[in-house]
Amino acid sequence: MRFRQRIYLSIIGTLTVIMLIMAVLQVRAISRMGGSTVEETMRPALVDQAEHTALLESEKNSKEIDRVLYALSMLSHSYAKSIAKEYSVDLYIPGYTDSPTFWNYVEKVLQDLKNSDDKIINVYYADFRGTVKDRSSSGASGGIQRNKNQLVSEGCGRRALLDGSL
Repeated sequence: MRFRQRIYLSIIGTLTVIMLIMAVLQVRAISRMGGSTVEETMRPALVDQAEHTALLESEKNSKEIDRVLYALSMLSHSYAKSIAKEYSVDLYIPGYTDSPTFWNYVEKVLQDLKNSDDKIINVYYADFRGTVKDRSSSGASGGIQRNKNQLVSEGCGRRALLDGSL
């Protein structure tokens, strides 16, 4: 029986010494951290994760915007081509592009373009002389004379068709 007591005593003594060593190591590790907390040690990883998440979110939003704008640009490009076809009539009927018939057609195309998609707020058409026709959300339209260098073409226009910048 003495032998069993010695074995139990040695096992319990060894476990007690190991537990004391582990407790001392834990207390020492905690005291070494000093003034730094878990938050301060994790801050660089959290900042990197936040930056990565923000970049992914902005990339997702930019792709969504590109998808919407690509569809709108294709739509406006097709309407611009229909107006460009009317310019070919000017070859056979000189002065056609100055006539009310031409401008009525342009206003009809602008109205159709504006009504074709809810995302379109305003539609503008500018010719090579600087005459601007707009179809705003209020429905007003009219010509505004502008300098040729200040030509604005948001919706569709002959200048945008000629230099491919639609």
